[in-house]
Amino acid sequence: MADPVTLSAAISGVVALMAAYMKYRVDLEQARKPEKPAGDKAAPPQAETGKQAYEIVKARVEAQGNADERHDLAGFERSPERYREIMIRVLTEMADRNPALADELLKLARQQAAAPAPQGTATVSGQATVYGQVIGVATGDVTGGTYTIGPDATAESDQGADR
Repeated sequence: MADPVTLSAAISGVVALMAAYMKYRVDLEQARKPEKPAGDKAAPPQAETGKQAYEIVKARVEAQGNADERHDLAGFERSPERYREIMIRVLTEMADRNPALADELLKLARQQAAAPAPQGTATVSGQATVYGQVIGVATGDVTGGTYTIGPDATAESDQGADR
């Protein structure tokens, strides 16, 4: 079994992936409501890994977790940010009882670490809100334009931003 620090970091990463996936699911459900305008909501880059992590964790909690752990998972499904720390504690306790689960969580964390960093371009104009995970920093007032965000990129604007 892995050392506790490595396992703790892996569990935190897996729960973060699951939280991003759950938020994406909630956002999709909100976009489908008739009173909300339909939007083109693309899946964040970590959604597939988050979905995989969620399915594995859900199956394990349902099969091997106690009633409280299943209840905490249900809470996490409804409100991932509120239950994030609780889910980390649940998985830590379950991994302590089950070395196979600990190994599975470590494997998921390694898969995410080996995945290429997400990159992309966002075009924003007018009064807009940009949702999703972003790597990179644009400081100051962003007045519009196209910004390339990536692990090695800096914010550049074709219309100018105060930096």
